[in-house]
Amino acid sequence: MPFSPTRPTDIEIVLTPLQTPGISDSSAGGAMVHTGFLNAYNAVADDILTTVQDQVQAYPGYSIVTTGQFAFFM
Repeated sequence: MPFSPTRPTDIEIVLTPLQTPGISDSSAGGAMVHTGFLNAYNAVADDILTTVQDQVQAYPGYSIVTTGQFAFFM
């Protein structure tokens, strides 16, 4: 799920603890994430998880492959 990139001047560039559906506090391992991206993901997280779970049940022989990217601000 892509989200719009942010600019270094964004007000939400503050890092916040990773708290999102599907990831327990213990499995997050103290991860800190960009507040804006976390808010954007959390707005659709339940829909994404439900869709993925439905697809896993519908196609049990398939594998899930994910990719990602990140950006640095210096």
